[in-house]
Amino acid sequence: MEKTKKPNIFFLLIDSFRADKFYGKDKTSLTPNLDSLIKKGVYFTQTINSSPASTSAIASVLTSKWPHKVIVRGKKNHVMSHGEPNFINRLNELGYNTIALTPEYFNYAKLTTDFKKSLQFHGGLNDGIGQQITNIIDELKSPWFFFIHLLDIHGTAKNLPKQFDQKKYGFNRYERKISSMDPWLGKIFEKIDQKNTLSVITADHSTDRGIYTLKQEEIKASFNQNNLQPFANVAKKFLSKSVSKKLRGIYINKKINTKKQKQSAALQNLSELDPFQKRIQSNLINPGFNLFDDRFRIPLLFFGLDLPSKIINQQIRSVDIFPSIFDIIEEKSEMEIDGSSVMPIVSGKFIEEKPAFMQIITNWLTTKSSSDINLIGVRYNGFKYFRARHDPSTNVGLYDLRKDPLEINNLASSYTEKIIEMEQILSEFEKNTKKEINNNLSQTDFKMDNRHSNLRNGVE
Repeated sequence: MEKTKKPNIFFLLIDSFRADKFYGKDKTSLTPNLDSLIKKGVYFTQTINSSPASTSAIASVLTSKWPHKVIVRGKKNHVMSHGEPNFINRLNELGYNTIALTPEYFNYAKLTTDFKKSLQFHGGLNDGIGQQITNIIDELKSPWFFFIHLLDIHGTAKNLPKQFDQKKYGFNRYERKISSMDPWLGKIFEKIDQKNTLSVITADHSTDRGIYTLKQEEIKASFNQNNLQPFANVAKKFLSKSVSKKLRGIYINKKINTKKQKQSAALQNLSELDPFQKRIQSNLINPGFNLFDDRFRIPLLFFGLDLPSKIINQQIRSVDIFPSIFDIIEEKSEMEIDGSSVMPIVSGKFIEEKPAFMQIITNWLTTKSSSDINLIGVRYNGFKYFRARHDPSTNVGLYDLRKDPLEINNLASSYTEKIIEMEQILSEFEKNTKKEINNNLSQTDFKMDNRHSNLRNGVE
């Protein structure tokens, strides 16, 4: 690569994209354009993100630091801290034209504060965002860094286009939505000069929604349905503000009560399920956070700039993404970071696997405590270990991922030596970061606001 000409960087982050639905035998969507891109680049099958919620996960990627170092409390939400340098600042210093196109929903998170230009949208590729992206690409001035955060699979995109709602495009609506994105991915990447552009496709976190049956998707969709919505809309349009507000409150309470009734009915069938199916069904009924791979294994694809075609199965971390980008474009980050470049692996060199630190920092916060978000863990050498942050003897999980990829059999009570080994690794993380955790976050004070989680569009 000639140092006199800086390459462009196209960074596409697709919210809630599961790694096994991006590439592999479990993928049932039809994505000829995406499949072609995978064949042209380097794909990492075992990329582990650092948090299961979007704000902390994306902030961690943009800074190559563990989430607790770059997330602080806002009024109602967690937000990205800009007190320390990040990779967007560094790209600005290097002369890049940095532009972000992100969901309006995430404005509160301050994830794009440091971009020279930040645009927001509501919807998905098939709602006009695909055309907007291609138009922006036509106007970009080199060298540019274009960051996009899409919500097509899980979020504010409109309904699935009718032509894609067929079995041949995927076994559930999640995969059919992936199929519906693919034509636009083809159009977008046709616009990009791959000889002078590094392209990255990844996700913020994964989701178990990708493996829902059609019946489970119907159950999930039914939770937020009731017949008072039309009346609430009419009230807002024609009645006084005070009356409209009162009727809106009745509608919201009715919606919450209806959802609780449906959830209670769905809970009755859990006893017949195996541990994996029970976990998925339980999270469908009462959404929460955990440290299982259904939330943490994400896709990561690099292509362009004459990168080789490779599939790499060694574990890497989402904090490694930007150090790798800077390695590829031959620039120094000049920042203190937690990640490291994985490009030596691409070159065929042996690099010992690094532990992936995992923690739960939600988008929303309240003053109530919750045990389900006070978990930390580590994924290393084929094992997953997690426990309660403040009590190593509580909520302990240990799984042999090679023999048990669905994380069904908890080995915590029988693999004492492995527990000790993994605890030493996790304790080292804790030791090195305890001061920052205490300064930035009081994890015991945070919980998903149930009222908001009942009413939001499922964006995490």
